[in-house]
Amino acid sequence: MKIAFRKSHLNKQLFYAVLFTLTGSLTFNSEQHLWHALFSIILPLLSVAKYFLMKHYKYLTVDKDHLKINDIVGKQVKISEINQIEKYAGKYILKTNGKKISIDTHIIEKKALIELNIALESLSIEWV
Repeated sequence: MKIAFRKSHLNKQLFYAVLFTLTGSLTFNSEQHLWHALFSIILPLLSVAKYFLMKHYKYLTVDKDHLKINDIVGKQVKISEINQIEKYAGKYILKTNGKKISIDTHIIEKKALIELNIALESLSIEWV
C-alpha cells in the first residue's frame, strides 16, 4: 500500500520550486561569480525534481514485510521488528530495538491516513 502526500503539501512544494526557479533565473542575468550562477541554476532544478519525486514515489510504502519512508535518505524498517508505536503531536513514532521512524500525519491524505491507521492497528504491537 502506498500512502500519498496531501495535495496541498505537493502544491506548496511546486509553488516554492517555481518561485525558486524564477528568482534563480532573475539573478542569473546579473554580473556575478561563476559558482553563484551555477547554484542559481542547479538548486532550483533540484527543488523541481524533488516535487516530481514526491509526486511519483508517494510518502510511505507499506508492504507485508516492510515499512518504508520514501525520502532522499529513505528510512526502512521491518514490520516484525517494530516493538512500540507512539502517537504524539500528529506523528506516529515507530520504535524498534535500534531505530526510530517518525511518520508525519499532517502531510498524508485523509483516505490514506485511514488506511494507515487500519494497517497499524491490525498489528499486535504496544501503543503508547
